[in-house]
Amino acid sequence: MHLKALVFPSENRTFPGKRWLKIGLRSLHIWSIAIVVGAYLYGVPQHVWYLWHQLFIITGFGLIFIEAWTNGIYFLQLRWYVVMVKMALLAFLHPWYPEPFWFLAAIIITSSVVAHAPGDVRYFSPWHGRRLDALPSKNPPTGS
Repeated sequence: MHLKALVFPSENRTFPGKRWLKIGLRSLHIWSIAIVVGAYLYGVPQHVWYLWHQLFIITGFGLIFIEAWTNGIYFLQLRWYVVMVKMALLAFLHPWYPEPFWFLAAIIITSSVVAHAPGDVRYFSPWHGRRLDALPSKNPPTGS
């Protein structure tokens, strides 16, 4: 099997229960983020919320893994770039402590907007300049 076919399958991969697994992971992800952000903003000692912090990291990577496994085209779409920006912003959060309210609010609002944006926005590929649901074929079908 060629690497391209492995990363970019002609049809999206799936498995029974995939949708419910994603719903469960996303719910745990949002819940754990809410706990961590609240604890962070109100100065709760880190040892109290550390496991919730680990849970939001694990669930986030779980969601990324499922999308990447489904089809590598995910890495060409705007939704991936938004995840990368959020991870970069969170990596640099500490210098703004103890006043991170607007910083964290911007990350959460951006996440919500992109998550609920139309598919033409979420699946937009900056590389292709359009919505990208599948890689363009090298041999497009000919008219009959």
